[in-house]
Parts: sequence; C-alpha cells; structure tokens
Amino acid sequence: MITIKERRRLAKVMAKKILRIIEEKSHDYGNDGWQDLGLKGNFADVHKKYVRLKELVWKGVKPRVKESVEETYLDLTGYGLLGMILIESEKSNVQKRAASREDGKGLRRAHQHLPALRKRNS
Repeated sequence: MITIKERRRLAKVMAKKILRIIEEKSHDYGNDGWQDLGLKGNFADVHKKYVRLKELVWKGVKPRVKESVEETYLDLTGYGLLGMILIESEKSNVQKRAASREDGKGLRRAHQHLPALRKRNS
C-alpha cells in the first residue's frame, strides 16, 4: 500500500513529467495549437487517449508504436491539465470583459452628469 507521503512524492515526480511533455509537444506542434479548437478540441484529444488506453488495458492490444500505458496516462493527464487551463482562461476572460463593461458603464454615467456639473460650476 502506498503511503500519503509516497503518493505526494510520486505526484510531484509525475507533475514534472507531465509539464515536460506539454512543453515538448508545444515545441513540436506549436504553442497555440491546443487552444485553436477550445474545449471541444481538447475533448477530442482526451477521447483519443481514452480509446488508446482502453485498447492497451482492457483489450490487451500490443502497441505497434512505442507508447506504453504509462505514457498514455501521462498524455491523458496532460490533456486534462490543458483543459483546466482553457477553463480558467475563459473564466478570466469573462471576468475581464465584465469588469471592462462595468468600467464603461461608470464612465458613461459620469459623462451624463458632466453638463449639469459644468452649469453648477460656471
């Protein structure tokens, strides 16, 4: 049985591997490619890895290309991480747009009151 301490240590090792894989693939495929199709594209990537893993684990298919169960899990986890980054990025963009709209409303309200302020001050 794996202890909590060992699980944390292994999680840190795996996280470093996943980040390295993401960086290597970003270099090979281009940094923005994974963002082009958003969550639907990310889902397609996750689904491909799921199908691959199902073939390797459940059906016992021997891979023709050199991609082990471990590598497939690392890729799948990396795609999950990229999906979460897309979600967080979208949340951030929505918040920025909402803040921008609120700023704009405040400016419009201020501009609406300018004529009255000018009259009072003259």
